[in-house]
Amino acid sequence: MTTGERIRAERLRLGLSPEVCAEALGISLGRWEELEASTNPQCVQLVALSDNLGMDLRVLLGPEFMAAWERAGRPTK
Repeated sequence: MTTGERIRAERLRLGLSPEVCAEALGISLGRWEELEASTNPQCVQLVALSDNLGMDLRVLLGPEFMAAWERAGRPTK
């Protein structure tokens, strides 16, 4: 599952429209949810999004990102 798919799934689970969610964050979710590989949220926006969706940032980013992060020798906690 991609980051965009996780964003969409959690937003839908919470019953939020893309417009309401994006307006609360001051961002556009459309491009993130369209699964465009070249479009990624900025770090600050990701933190705000994970807070607003009530998701741990590690869950939002997914196992692929976390595995790459660990391979780079970065701490995960």
